[in-house]
Amino acid sequence: MNWEAAGALGEIIGAIAVFATLFYLALQVRLSNNLANASTEIDIRNNFSSLNEMMISNPELADLFVKSKEKNALFSEAEEIQLQAWVRRFLNAQLAIETAHENGMVPNETYNQMFDDTRGLITRYPGIVPIWKVVLSNWSALKGRRVIIYVNEIIEEFEESAQ
Repeated sequence: MNWEAAGALGEIIGAIAVFATLFYLALQVRLSNNLANASTEIDIRNNFSSLNEMMISNPELADLFVKSKEKNALFSEAEEIQLQAWVRRFLNAQLAIETAHENGMVPNETYNQMFDDTRGLITRYPGIVPIWKVVLSNWSALKGRRVIIYVNEIIEEFEESAQ
């Protein structure tokens, strides 16, 4: 075997090695993306689980939601603060889903479920609509976010149907 043949063989082996390395790296990137997406989905589900746990572990908060089934529910100042904090917490969870969806980290089903949850909360608990409005009025920097636009649309539809 001469040096030219050995050099050609070395180039072929090198090209195969480069191709195999690129293939391996592509698989690793894909796996890493899948793991990141799954982790994001799990984090989002855990976030909503903690919202549910707030209701389970805090009977006073659950009572506020029962009270808020009445359209003209009256709340003490402390109750309003507690409900505002809950609404902000809920909206932050929704905004996290929106951000994750925009970055391809959660599927459309999860993103769309967010809108269903929001609509359900506003329509089932009309007494906290004024609370939603107060919170949204303080979030003007986020008014262009789809979640915020959607909440405002639901409130508007709800108020129009109640008249």
